[in-house]
Amino acid sequence: VNARQLVQSDGLIFTRSTFDADSREWYQQIKEKQTACVSGAYADAVNGDLVVTVMAPILRGTTLQAVVGVDISISELSNMLSEMTIGQSGYVVLFDSTNHCVYHPQDEYIMMSLDEIGYSQELTSAVGNGQTVENISVQRGGVDLYVTTTFLDGSDYMVLGAFSPEEFQSYLDQVTWLMVSYIGACIVILLVIVTVLGIRVVKGIKELTSAAGKIAKGQLDVEIQTRSSDEVG
Repeated sequence: VNARQLVQSDGLIFTRSTFDADSREWYQQIKEKQTACVSGAYADAVNGDLVVTVMAPILRGTTLQAVVGVDISISELSNMLSEMTIGQSGYVVLFDSTNHCVYHPQDEYIMMSLDEIGYSQELTSAVGNGQTVENISVQRGGVDLYVTTTFLDGSDYMVLGAFSPEEFQSYLDQVTWLMVSYIGACIVILLVIVTVLGIRVVKGIKELTSAAGKIAKGQLDVEIQTRSSDEVG
């Protein structure tokens, strides 16, 4: 930064006369935050490809001395995210820190702004304000979807997970079945414990009743073997 040079891993070096870092949004972002962060998508100055930069500052006190970064092309990012699915038909969408779509399974939406895509007001508000919200009901291309948003701390990126109402209901059914099974198992276990305890208590009471009857008839040498230290013995 101080030398006003851009040095790439392939050995290429750009000076201020051919590359002005001050005019780059990623530089302004790291200069302001002074901590590791991820840039919004932008056109690479060398080859023009759309990339995002993962970067970290090198500081001397509070003075920015240099920036170390790794560029990830949008095409490579799309290839990685395309392998991620939610259920059978669900998918993920990724918005950068400037609220532009950097990944969508439909390529025509890539690099569209949040407003241009035309989501519902509730979803647009959640993404625009960096809110984590679960199960927003939306409709895209005549198809009903449930969308969950997740804000990624440290990057200012938003991840959207979209899935069909059928899969959502299937998930609820599975959770409900698991809860019912768990509660049912707990009840059975409690019944077994109560039954065993009841048998032990009743048996002790019967032994005490028998002994008391013998004592009442004058048999004073009655012995009872105790197996517990509670009130029944």
